[in-house]
Amino acid sequence: MIKKFLSLMIVLIMALSFASCGGPVKKPDESDTPDVPPEEQEKIYALTLAEDTLFLLEGDENIEVPIGSFTVNGSAADVSLLQYESSDTSVITIQDNTLSAVGEGSAAVTVSYENASDVLSVTVYGVAENGDPFAENAVRLHGRVYENENGDLVVDNVNSGLEFAFYGTEFKASVKSDATAAQYVRCYLDGDEEGERISIKKQTEQTYVFAEGLKEGVHTVRIMKMTQQRTGGNSYSLVVTGVETGTNCRILEQGEENEEKLKIDFYGDSITAGEGNCSDTKEDAITVKNSDGTQTYASFTAQALGSEGSFVGYGGITVRVPYMLGSDITMYNIWRWYSTLNRTEYPVDPETDFVVINLGTNDSSAPNYTGEMFAADYLALLNEMKKFYPNAHFVLCYGMMGIVYKIDSAISSVVNDFDGEASYCRLPTNTSGAGSHPTIDGHKAAAKVLTRHIEGLMK
Repeated sequence: MIKKFLSLMIVLIMALSFASCGGPVKKPDESDTPDVPPEEQEKIYALTLAEDTLFLLEGDENIEVPIGSFTVNGSAADVSLLQYESSDTSVITIQDNTLSAVGEGSAAVTVSYENASDVLSVTVYGVAENGDPFAENAVRLHGRVYENENGDLVVDNVNSGLEFAFYGTEFKASVKSDATAAQYVRCYLDGDEEGERISIKKQTEQTYVFAEGLKEGVHTVRIMKMTQQRTGGNSYSLVVTGVETGTNCRILEQGEENEEKLKIDFYGDSITAGEGNCSDTKEDAITVKNSDGTQTYASFTAQALGSEGSFVGYGGITVRVPYMLGSDITMYNIWRWYSTLNRTEYPVDPETDFVVINLGTNDSSAPNYTGEMFAADYLALLNEMKKFYPNAHFVLCYGMMGIVYKIDSAISSVVNDFDGEASYCRLPTNTSGAGSHPTIDGHKAAAKVLTRHIEGLMK
């Protein structure tokens, strides 16, 4: 009996020892639950465009937005996930994540995905109608420029010409001249006020480079005639027959003209035409080469006042008395024409603010011509002009080549007798240029006086 009890105890002790050495033991309250994986990391996207602004031309298509970087948690992300939105679909449309420039203007393109976004400012420039550089919306005419029977643009008068806006790196135009001697233009690029003098060869038609090697982008070019329409018995007319367009030069639409811009028309003789102003020796003969109609008291005044208008300068001309040029070429006869080479009526702007007339120097030498006769002719000219310039103030100038009493006195009487707004502005004398004409410095001095005079009238 005792032996059986001892044997049972030994078996029980061995069983307990086995359980404590390695057998699994469950707690009474422990349940059978699966293992839980760690929480998934939040995705943080970041987006930066390579450019803040983009310039396009109307008609550009399939333009990709320049993406700088697109990441998720610091690693590169799939750019095909990005979404695009245009603030103005009349300017920019988006298809297959590319841009199309459908109209002139500005739009914001927002690129985004989830918590990341960036904005691209896009400007679209309008292009000339059908790519035609002579279309009305493509070229800005300065002065009495007209179209001939071939559709070319003709420039006869001094300080008159053409202006273009273009996108590219260069500007070339074909110019024809039938003159028997070289003539000159001045080219102003991107608002430059000095310009570059360019010689136009006689009796040829050829292509001239007016700008090249420019940074690709939007530029403006203004080409103005330096040579008056007739000198020494020769006629000088410029015909612009075409503009080279393509990848390096796309003609843009001209912006809207400022209707509030001051409008001044200038009329005068050889002084207004710039005869002899490039010389500083009065004994020099007047030539086309030493004369510059873009560097006169008139052009400097217009520049100082920021005005727009037309310029008629004709060497030897008088108010009305037939003298050096015969009975046809007097200011009374030609002021309505485009030029003496195109005697059709020019549509003067009735909203012109000022009409500046600088005459009397040639009239003073006309034989058997009294001051009273001059005054009567001048008054007749003003009365005729007033019909077409109903709102203008007429500024009568004199004195740049000296003062003759009968002319000086007559101008004063004309101002008093004229049934309209008029004033007399005596300009400083300078006879140091070729043929005793004013030099460029003399013109600048006169422009300061005239500018102050007009500014005083505007107050």
